[in-house]
Amino acid sequence: EQDVLDLPVVQFGTEVHLKAYRYPPKNYRKAVVFYLHGYGTYANSNGALAKYLADYDFEVFAID
Repeated sequence: EQDVLDLPVVQFGTEVHLKAYRYPPKNYRKAVVFYLHGYGTYANSNGALAKYLADYDFEVFAID
């Protein structure tokens, strides 16, 4: 899922909305993983990892 959270940020007087991603678990939620990426990359670059974790019932959130 995309844009599951409304995350407005003001930078240099301009409001920017951060993109948020959620990968829900297949069955029940074992735990929540909040993915923070490094400088120069983006959250969905590890989408395969997030999908893998969701397949094993971890709920994953990430923001850009």
